[in-house]
Amino acid sequence: MFSQHHLHIRCLNLPASRDFYVKVLGAEELRHYRTAYGMEIIFLRLNDTSLALSPSRKISLRSDPEPPGIYQLAFKVDNMEDTLISLRARGAKIKGPVREPSPGVKAAFLEAPDGVEIELMQF
Repeated sequence: MFSQHHLHIRCLNLPASRDFYVKVLGAEELRHYRTAYGMEIIFLRLNDTSLALSPSRKISLRSDPEPPGIYQLAFKVDNMEDTLISLRARGAKIKGPVREPSPGVKAAFLEAPDGVEIELMQF
């Protein structure tokens, strides 16, 4: 049902983080863009792992920025609607409506313990 898509890391200094993963660890930069809702993302390939880097950003209800580090696990799904129906039936809490962060991509978010966010992506 699920296959890993990427690990998302919040960065205090996005260019420095990108340079570390590319220059030190040998990752390949695949894409650098802003989503339809304004979040800057750099996608990297590190061996068999896809990483997404984005800056730590201020949440409007908090005075401090989101903490850096891994905050999200993202999985590919074949059918977003069927997957959400199944997950809701098992008690999953869906955060907001299904979004389209870029053309041809559907994304939905689930809450998980410890502040981890689960992103489901359909391409």
